[in-house]
Amino acid sequence: MELTQFGIGLAPEGTAPIVTGTEDASAGVRPLASDGRRHQRYSLALRDVEQPRLLENRLAWHLAGVDWSQPDRALTFTTGTYFGGVDVSEALAHEMAMYHVAGDGSGILPASWRNLGFRRLVGDPFTPSRRATAPSTDTLTLRVDDDGVSFVLHMRAAGNVAVAGGMLHIMPAGVFQPSSVLPAAQAADFDLWRNMMREYSEEFLGSAEHGGDGEPADYTAEPLASFDRALAAGGIRVFCLGVALDALTLWGEILTVAVFDGPTYDRLFANMVSANAEGTVVKTGRVRPTSALPFTRHTIDELTASGRLAPAAAGCIQLAWEHRRTILGRG
Repeated sequence: MELTQFGIGLAPEGTAPIVTGTEDASAGVRPLASDGRRHQRYSLALRDVEQPRLLENRLAWHLAGVDWSQPDRALTFTTGTYFGGVDVSEALAHEMAMYHVAGDGSGILPASWRNLGFRRLVGDPFTPSRRATAPSTDTLTLRVDDDGVSFVLHMRAAGNVAVAGGMLHIMPAGVFQPSSVLPAAQAADFDLWRNMMREYSEEFLGSAEHGGDGEPADYTAEPLASFDRALAAGGIRVFCLGVALDALTLWGEILTVAVFDGPTYDRLFANMVSANAEGTVVKTGRVRPTSALPFTRHTIDELTASGRLAPAAAGCIQLAWEHRRTILGRG
């Protein structure tokens, strides 16, 4: 459905996750600190042992519920932190790897619930309110003109990011969070489109990230104002494909597609960067390298077979292809 066809809301005050990643069940995946005791949280271990360049604890909205039968409040959230999501999701990935990736590099061992104590504690993955679930908005960007449809991909630098490092991802993608700790920002930024706009500014245009400790984003200033005008004028249409969960980490992914007509895309991204703080834009072609990948079944099959697509990217691209007639307005 189009992004304008549903709303989001805050869960009732007092709603808090039961599983936070500090429980005894996660102790085995939390590395030892310098004093010989386990780190209290997985995020603290990441910071102390092998910190990605872009790892900051900021306010973030945690997914509390999904109910598409309630279009006014289809998605509900609580206010939490980015590290709150890391403490659960990355600990789950570590636990699975610890028990089911062969230490000699020979492959994957059969999965078993027996060793996955923390995963058992998390319980039903489709009850996001039970755990701290910090979702991202993951957007497949399509450029459409008379010659066809194209999209772009992002090679995420493994040393820079905590999630999907070393993988190909759709762009832009970013945690659903306010641009500042100031209360005014939390009210103004609680909007999926505004989160996407800020990510476009950062990943496509190389603008400085709103790090959370400064002034709130100004949506009347460029380039954000131009994105808003283009959406209102119909040069951009945004669809939501649903909410997905990464099977390994249970990280929440709000999958979206933004369809730009050719002139609008070219105008907004005339100064598109080839690299940003999180990685590089994928280019193909030796004679005339281009970031425009054809949105075709052949391209999608090749990317899927390569095994390099981040799970959220693979899911979003496949769903967009399945629903391409609706998304592209072609029947």
